[in-house]
Amino acid sequence: MSKTLIVGGEFLFRLTIQFGVLVILLLFGIILGINVAEKGIYRVAGSPDMNSKSFQIKQGDNQVEVMVLGKTYISKIPKKDMLSTNNNVSINKINFLSVLGNELGEYLQKGTRKGLELLTNLLKS
Repeated sequence: MSKTLIVGGEFLFRLTIQFGVLVILLLFGIILGINVAEKGIYRVAGSPDMNSKSFQIKQGDNQVEVMVLGKTYISKIPKKDMLSTNNNVSINKINFLSVLGNELGEYLQKGTRKGLELLTNLLKS
């Protein structure tokens, strides 16, 4: 019996070593793959220190200049007075929808609680 235990122990030891080597190889492959992917991203988009050549935004006094893939788009910034009047109208609509949504949520919450209470009372009986 002692001979079979020793043989089994050697087998278990060898299996553990093989498993450990495979895990180390797998981790090495993952690290190598991450490194290769990072280099590929840098090759396409540039290094993290450089500005991206594909998309840039510059803001001036009254305009915004956006450069996308070498093509430049210029847009004027609207005045603040126009923005404030438009926001008041949309805020009123949002407030109405917010109140309606909150009331609907409370109604559903109360209904769900009542339904669960009835269900638990029915199961207890």
